[in-house]
Amino acid sequence: PRVQGVAWGSDAGARALRELPTEGFDIVIEASAMDRQMLGGLVAYQNRFYPYGGHSQSLAGDFLLNLASVVRVLRPVGKFAFLTKAASEDEVLPFAFLNLPNFDWDIRTTPIEEAAGGGLVCICEMRAGKAQALAATPAIFARECTDEMNRRRYFEALRPHLRALSGGAGAREPLRVLDYGGGNGSLFSWAYDPDIMAADGPRRVTLLESNPELAEQARERLQAQASASAAPASAAPSVCAHTDSRPWPFEDGAFDVVVLAFVLHHVPEAERPVLLREARRVASGAVLVMEDQPQAAETECARNLAWLVTEEHFRPFGQDPADFVAGVLQDDAWRALFSECCLDTEAAEPLGGTLRHPVPHLLYKLAPRG
Repeated sequence: PRVQGVAWGSDAGARALRELPTEGFDIVIEASAMDRQMLGGLVAYQNRFYPYGGHSQSLAGDFLLNLASVVRVLRPVGKFAFLTKAASEDEVLPFAFLNLPNFDWDIRTTPIEEAAGGGLVCICEMRAGKAQALAATPAIFARECTDEMNRRRYFEALRPHLRALSGGAGAREPLRVLDYGGGNGSLFSWAYDPDIMAADGPRRVTLLESNPELAEQARERLQAQASASAAPASAAPSVCAHTDSRPWPFEDGAFDVVVLAFVLHHVPEAERPVLLREARRVASGAVLVMEDQPQAAETECARNLAWLVTEEHFRPFGQDPADFVAGVLQDDAWRALFSECCLDTEAAEPLGGTLRHPVPHLLYKLAPRG
């Protein structure tokens, strides 16, 4: 048999998997998983795979593309063999990847004795045609990775509510949107996408951000996108750097909608009622809130990973998970808090996690009371 090594890190004399010939091999073996990639057990492996909660350093995209490369280099009825620290096929890593709809693997697993390190030996054989699997990979990659990174999937979740509040493309005046805690503006830069503006009508976005550096990034991003899309002057974006401790610098009812996208769980619990009452004060139409719901993951293994990712994602914000993770509330607790602040829950829409960020979410549509 002919053996060909592929590169991992700086290994000498090996080629990258993606450089190997199509249908050139009967079997692909991942030989270093136990001693190198998964050293320290499953939790350590998960932390390496999802550092900082699946943000810019997540390995999900690389893993998905490498699986597609494995499919490409295998001959028909070829096999992919590897070791994993996962104890069962309920684990997200690696089985959620193997079970993506663009792959149709026949997966057989054999337990490894604890004395030998534990985990599973996995042998995978593709059942369906690889041409279809490879053709579907870009769309799956966009859904699971790209749209998570650029926040398009979250804007798409908001779009129906924004459209309903604005009256659609025929609206005479831009919808007035306040994006509170909007960071670098990545979420509402989509409001100035030319295709979205043509379909939904213009939005005048105001972004409020406590971090001056992020506020400046948002200003540059939003202004550049609005200029490139030839947005009307009435829809020109504005950005305000604002500390959380002061009242918001806007009049009552100044906005048609206020958006709090993954903001509240970063706010100390004692300060949340003040923030929500300010949102109610300046919103004439609705308040839209997105929040993480790790407890809503479908299996125990998925819940464990969702909580791990949720805990770790506080660190890049300079927040200790021990101080903030208890403030990641479940649905009924969020609803009670909203009601306490005179915001009635009109709808709560689930938004599933992705392989890049495997945490379920809820999108709340809140109506100011009184």
